[in-house]
Amino acid sequence: MKRSYILLICLGFLSTCQYRAEKRALQAKIDSLEIENQQLSSGQLKMTMTVEEYRLALGEINKNLASIDETKALVRSLSPETGQQDAPVIESIQQHMINIGALLENSRLKIVALDKHLEKLGKDSADKNKELLALDTKLKEMAERFLKKEMEMYDLEEELRAQISNMQIIMDEQLKKSHQLEALLNRAFYIKGTSKELRELGIIKQEGGFIGLGRVKVLNASAPSTLFEQVKKDQTLSIVLSCKKAKLITSHPEDSYTFQGDSLIDRLYIRDPSFWRNTNYLVIEVDKEVGPEKDDDVYPAL
Repeated sequence: MKRSYILLICLGFLSTCQYRAEKRALQAKIDSLEIENQQLSSGQLKMTMTVEEYRLALGEINKNLASIDETKALVRSLSPETGQQDAPVIESIQQHMINIGALLENSRLKIVALDKHLEKLGKDSADKNKELLALDTKLKEMAERFLKKEMEMYDLEEELRAQISNMQIIMDEQLKKSHQLEALLNRAFYIKGTSKELRELGIIKQEGGFIGLGRVKVLNASAPSTLFEQVKKDQTLSIVLSCKKAKLITSHPEDSYTFQGDSLIDRLYIRDPSFWRNTNYLVIEVDKEVGPEKDDDVYPAL
């Protein structure tokens, strides 16, 4: 069982590392595309034209459009229909959509640049008119494919906007439920009083022993919960007592708490969160509280 648990932790760690590596790689690709797009747009990156370079540029545009199709398929595989509804999935979808946008812009800029150079290329390479005509036909096909991809991109954006919105709503609901559960698990209850007071309130009862000898006091399972003070475990460091003698009726690890005070026990100090490991209820039996009453018996955690 322990090996399986360790294996799950390792697999989770590897999965996280893989996700981060993929995210960095994709971001590097996006950054490179955006730099090239900026250079093409500003004229810093000039495309020197020969028939061979024209053909290579068409090949780059073709790769861009094919990569857009692959990325679209990947984005759809990350949709809520797969049951994946967490923040990394949303972030991954958004990052891939940015990549698609950068690929589209790169293709558009190259198509425009190729179109501008085609006439000049025809003048410089009059002996290759037939080949240039074929390249021009391919360029027009690329332009048509580009426009189609652009429309598909708009449709995908609308679809994903609705899906991500739904995913965000689901995540918010899950987070809300998690907070509610955390609050419930963080809730604890305590009461203090003399043995007589606790018995009369129905908080404790005596069990075990032989003919009334050696009987122990235990928490009454049917004790009214309204009689207890409610506290938050993570915010409760100590509870004021002000008595000569005190003991815990409920079960708590001995090394998780201590009674503090000199001539009087002035408080129960909770040293460790494991104090609440066995029970969320705390019953403190005191001999008799002395000294002035205090408005707040609970000292918050620092």
